[in-house]
Amino acid sequence: MTSFSFLWDCLIERDRLLLECEPAIIHLQAFLRGFSQRQETSRVANHLQLATSSVLRFQARARGALTRRVLAEEMESRIESENWAIMVQARARGVLRRSQYRNQFQALQSSEQNVIQLQSAARGALSRHRRLHVQRQLAAKQSTIIALQALCRRRTCQDQQQLLRAEMYTAGVTQAITSIQAALRAKIAQNHKADRLRCLSENFTNIVGLQAQVRGVLYRKKLRVQVQTLDNTAEHVVRFQAAARGHLVRRHKRVLAVTLSHCQPAVVSLQSLARARLANRAHKDMQKALSKVEVASSIGGFQSLLRSKLASKKTTEQKKQLEFVQPDVIGFQSLARGVLARRDYQEWLEYLKDDETQLGITFCQQLLRGHLSRQRYWSRLAWYHRNLPKITKVQAIWRGRKQRDQYRKIVSGQDIDIAAIQSFMHLLDDSENDFAEEIQVERLRKQVIENIQVNQVLESQVTELDTKIALILQNRLSFEDLVRVKGIVGNLPAQHEEQSFSLANSDPFSHSATLERASRRKLELYQHLFFLLQTQPKYLARLIRLQTANQVDDQGRRLLQGVILALYSYGQSRREEYLLLKLLQASLGDAETDDIG
Repeated sequence: MTSFSFLWDCLIERDRLLLECEPAIIHLQAFLRGFSQRQETSRVANHLQLATSSVLRFQARARGALTRRVLAEEMESRIESENWAIMVQARARGVLRRSQYRNQFQALQSSEQNVIQLQSAARGALSRHRRLHVQRQLAAKQSTIIALQALCRRRTCQDQQQLLRAEMYTAGVTQAITSIQAALRAKIAQNHKADRLRCLSENFTNIVGLQAQVRGVLYRKKLRVQVQTLDNTAEHVVRFQAAARGHLVRRHKRVLAVTLSHCQPAVVSLQSLARARLANRAHKDMQKALSKVEVASSIGGFQSLLRSKLASKKTTEQKKQLEFVQPDVIGFQSLARGVLARRDYQEWLEYLKDDETQLGITFCQQLLRGHLSRQRYWSRLAWYHRNLPKITKVQAIWRGRKQRDQYRKIVSGQDIDIAAIQSFMHLLDDSENDFAEEIQVERLRKQVIENIQVNQVLESQVTELDTKIALILQNRLSFEDLVRVKGIVGNLPAQHEEQSFSLANSDPFSHSATLERASRRKLELYQHLFFLLQTQPKYLARLIRLQTANQVDDQGRRLLQGVILALYSYGQSRREEYLLLKLLQASLGDAETDDIG
């Protein structure tokens, strides 16, 4: 009992002391907690700094998982409420349709006679429409009919040709055709020869001038080559040429003298016989000519004949004399040409050694080097301009590869450089709000595209309604068509399915139509055309520029706008959005070029 009371007293004393020191104890505990918390925070910060890349990957994966979860929940909710919304819409359409039908039926009962007249007019219009449809079908099958007719004509022509060939293979016809062909070939050859002679006679002066220029160029080129070759060996070559020419001339002269000495009697007798024969022939020709009355009365013609005969005889004698001394003359001419060429060469060297000439030559060389350098520069620049798409593609490939390498380094966390961090800095500070904003923007974009499509469908239907109203005013629409149009207006959402079904039936490239080879080929060609128009924006940009320049009406502008948006699928995906932006860029570039021009 004493020990228990002692322990109780100790506990009471402890509690009293603790209560007295309670503020200090609380302050110490707070200090210790803060110190331990700061140590834990610094340790966690160090761990996070070391595992930054892993944390970033984990955050990206977590954001992706959250985003996918939100999208999945949204899709599930949309799928759950889709059937209920369709049922409500169907019932609402049915109520509206029945009320509209009742109102319309009551309105039409009061105007039954007008409706009957309208129906008769509509039947006539339908009959005319069916006839026009038949004519259009015949026009559409015109190519097939023409091909069949052409096949029949070809068969008839082939039969006629076989009969004609059988008739032509007879001996008389073949010989006549061969003679006609020979005469035609001769006539064609004569005409071709006459054309060539006439062309040559017309261009005779130009041809002679061109030949003279070519000979001059060839001779100057040959002379330059000889001058360059004989620059260092001029004296030796001259002495060698002189000795060789002297030796050759002497040897030729000796051989000619020996030959002439042996053949002198025969040559003399042959010359005498030839002169006698020529004299007898000339005497006979003279007698024949003089025996005629015209020649006898023309003394002047006789004198001219004699003078020409004497001149030809003198020319023949001079040719014989020149042929005898031809080797000596050739040797002398070669020596004279050599002397003249050496003198011209010496004068040219002295002219080149002049100071003023050297300055002029240096200036010409500078001009030539500058011209060659500019020519090389412009050729390289033209090569760059010709291969600009290839260079741009190579640069784009290189930039893409560089971006992929940097992204791979960021993801893996190995060998990260400053350039990679700067390039992907905008991705490192993403948060949940950024992902939520991106999802919201994507959802709004899809909603805008759906609204644009619905608006276009409504615009087309409004246009169709305007046309139908105009036809009603002109008594060209039946009661059934009017009811169908009213039903289309009351069932706009359901009309989507009907329109898609009708489009599928009228589509020339549907599954049933693509079974034919011609339709498949046409479908492939259209696919290539659309791909080319998407990836090459210059064609559509040029069309937009021409439409702006020609001031096309609103209907053509809306048609082009609808075609372009349908071609790029309203920018639903990243690729189509990028291609649409490229088209806008090309259009703006063409507009700036036109303004500058």
